Amino acid sequence: MEQNIINFKNQNIRLLKYDKNNLEQQLFMADIENDKTISNYVYNIAQDLRNSINENVNFIGYIVKDISINKYVGLCTIRSQGYDRNSLSIEYAVHSDYRNSNNKYGSNILLNVTDLLFETENFSKAVLEISYENIPSKMAANRAGFTIDDDLCEVFHHEGYHYVAYSKHNPYYEYNRADKVKVK
Repeated sequence: MEQNIINFKNQNIRLLKYDKNNLEQQLFMADIENDKTISNYVYNIAQDLRNSINENVNFIGYIVKDISINKYVGLCTIRSQGYDRNSLSIEYAVHSDYRNSNNKYGSNILLNVTDLLFETENFSKAVLEISYENIPSKMAANRAGFTIDDDLCEVFHHEGYHYVAYSKHNPYYEYNRADKVKVK
């Protein structure tokens, strides 16, 4: 049985901590990094995922597995945001063999990761940075309940980033706080 697994409610998707000694994971990482359609973006996520095994980083990374087909289907990293300490940034990539499938892996990854984080972590919102031309990711974000965040888009534009900012607010945030003080 694989260690460091996060199971989602009623889903076949599992998040597994990257294991540098797992040959199957190494082969998947090499394969997804060679995806020409999103190579630069995936390369950065893959590097973050490899670095996530170090204890002194501000993010965690996972390989996404669909247990119904027993295959790795994507990558996901979660990090704190430098511009808003109450936000978490989610980055993900779906392998080209599993994009545009009936399984809607992008939407399912986002929906399940945000639900899990909202229930277990104390932060105000989850943030996605999606390139302007990435229509499938925009659709996945919408299906997972994310909306365009105009304030963050302005920050990104001012900082020179060429991304659309999507966010999803944590419905439990004001109730999760240990001191039970409402935060607006």
